[in-house]
Amino acid sequence: MRESLSIVLSGEAGQGVQTIEAFLMEAISHRYHVFSTKEVMSRVRGGNNSVEIRISGEPV
Repeated sequence: MRESLSIVLSGEAGQGVQTIEAFLMEAISHRYHVFSTKEVMSRVRGGNNSVEIRISGEPV
């Protein structure tokens, strides 16, 4: 694996970006070190939300 890999998910509020983040974190964290950060622009449907997941073979 590379030193680290970042995945960015983005979508409108209510489209399930946080659900996908939770699923990926659970699936990946058994084998790799992962860190996730969220950016929530609006709690009302229609605002853009994003999540960045960083994956590494070693602690970063």
